[in-house]
Amino acid sequence: AVVQRHASLRTSFHLSDGEPVQRVAPNADVKIRIEDAHTLNESELRQRASQEARQPFDLSTGSLIRAVAYERSAAHWVLLLVLHHIIEDFWSLGIILYELSHSYRSAARLPPLQGGYRDFVQWQSEILAGAAGGANWAYWQKQLAGACAAIDLPTDRSRPPVQGYRGATFSMPLERELVDRLKRLSQAEGVTLFTTLLAGFAILLHRYSRQDDLCIGSPM
Repeated sequence: AVVQRHASLRTSFHLSDGEPVQRVAPNADVKIRIEDAHTLNESELRQRASQEARQPFDLSTGSLIRAVAYERSAAHWVLLLVLHHIIEDFWSLGIILYELSHSYRSAARLPPLQGGYRDFVQWQSEILAGAAGGANWAYWQKQLAGACAAIDLPTDRSRPPVQGYRGATFSMPLERELVDRLKRLSQAEGVTLFTTLLAGFAILLHRYSRQDDLCIGSPM
């Protein structure tokens, strides 16, 4: 029901005269594969799910969604959803999970969509192609002109000649009292918690690098 509701989740991508084009399937074609996981411990299940998640997609054939339900016991199942990033990002993932949870718990239908993603893309393209879009492009090109290409951090190894993209994750839980103080500070300044934490990150980078001009990328 969720996949049928969103055209982007039924889209595949093909080449036509060397140019990529979208094809939206009229009906959802997502099969949930059932796997017996009674004998697997938590680590083994995570390893199996990780292996499944790393399997590649063919953008031009079939669905760009894979679903696997691991049965731990009659009352305990683990659902793995693997979606290609071309049809889903972190923001839309939250929408998908909400709608999936709603549809699973309730027989009531979700309210109809006010518009699809293609409608949004067309609206955005029209803005960027007009005078307002040209002014926005000019503004940001001026603001970012001469921006630093790299941040000079005192690391224990030299920067490689060619940029790599092997990332890593470091998790550090924050105490509830600190989080509450950060939220109160954000509310007092009229900004989001994300903006407050980003400002703190920028200050940290400034103190390490002694640079006043910092370029920090964020996916959202």
